[in-house]
Amino acid sequence: MTMEKTFSHTIKGSQLGIILVLFILLFIVTQTFSKLLYKRSGSSTIHATQTFRVINESDNLRLQMRENSGFIEAPPSNSWLEPDGGKDLFLQDISQGFSKCWYQIYDRGEVDGLIQFLMITHLIGDIPYCYFSNIEWTNNDIAFYQINIGDSKGEFPTLIITDRTDSTRRGRFR
Repeated sequence: MTMEKTFSHTIKGSQLGIILVLFILLFIVTQTFSKLLYKRSGSSTIHATQTFRVINESDNLRLQMRENSGFIEAPPSNSWLEPDGGKDLFLQDISQGFSKCWYQIYDRGEVDGLIQFLMITHLIGDIPYCYFSNIEWTNNDIAFYQINIGDSKGEFPTLIITDRTDSTRRGRFR
């Protein structure tokens, strides 16, 4: 009888130990991943983010990031967006509503204008409505178009910069 009580007591004690270990592991994992969702200032407000993408589909124009603001993550200033499919990703804090950036355009190593724009996110209920706005450029050789704007259903809102002749041929002209 005493052997049964001891065996039963040991099983209950080991189950309690397993539960305690699992609880500690859950706490550690929760703390580690929750730091990614909290503001860097220490506030406990959880932020939603939106990713925007810029693609350079021109044949020979290189774009150099000159300035960006309002992003959690963005390409560094002076980084290059290469022709023929170079991509930059921007991560925006949705609570800010808009972010902006501008690129210097280079053609064959020479400065040949700029393009600047806003990336805007409006929440309609819980659904982000995203688009590029106030697009200004000083190079007449480029064209651009937007895809996946509005309620993009998970796709990144994208601004595609291309050669004017190429976009006319495709039927996309701005």
